Amino acid sequence: VQYKKVYWRDLVFNYGLPPFEPEGPYYLRGFIRDDTANRKVYAIDLNTDMLSICPENEEYLMFDFSYEIGDTVDFCTYPSYSIDTINDIENVFIYGVETKVFVLSSLGYSYYEGIGSEFGLFETMFAPVKKNSKYVTITYLEYYCPEDTCGLIVSIPKNEGANKFIVYPNPADELLRIRLSKSIIDGSVELYDIYGHRVKKIQLHKNCNNIEIGISDLKQGIYFAVLIEDGVITNRTKILIK
Repeated sequence: VQYKKVYWRDLVFNYGLPPFEPEGPYYLRGFIRDDTANRKVYAIDLNTDMLSICPENEEYLMFDFSYEIGDTVDFCTYPSYSIDTINDIENVFIYGVETKVFVLSSLGYSYYEGIGSEFGLFETMFAPVKKNSKYVTITYLEYYCPEDTCGLIVSIPKNEGANKFIVYPNPADELLRIRLSKSIIDGSVELYDIYGHRVKKIQLHKNCNNIEIGISDLKQGIYFAVLIEDGVITNRTKILIK
């Protein structure tokens, strides 16, 4: 069985966003592998000098994307580290990827097919941590991938025949303009934040090629503009609101 090596290093603690200052060099923390046929992810944690409830120096199940509603979940993942139950499964749009979210019964915790948790497939046992004597702060997946997916999450094949749309200006502040390469009969343009929450929806009508969206009410950050035609996502692009 082939694994990918996972390296770790500490980060200097601060309350701000990236870029973060590294504290010390990288060292080998563990290994991770995908069992794509069975839709599972396994890991080996070499950690021996930190408190960890997950097994050390042996393979364990980190994620299983084959579960159905009502199935019992028994794999080592943050934050429960315990047996749980799948409460709901929904289709979502997160980090620019259309995928499924598995909602566990305890605390409403979720994990995402092909992504893992909000920390990525590596989960907290492999994620860099900013820390001092009083606080421990986890660095989330979006901190590492402000411009693209960094190869950490599933890829979505492109539809070459899709309606192309140009989004400008990008970055934007007050107004976002979108130009379609061809008009559509029925569809919409929607804006999502990086957590998959829809923040804007503009309904499109026949012969509509140019759209303007007011964005002055949105917080600065990364968003995704999504083109939907006849109920199907046909194109998407990342935008930065400043």
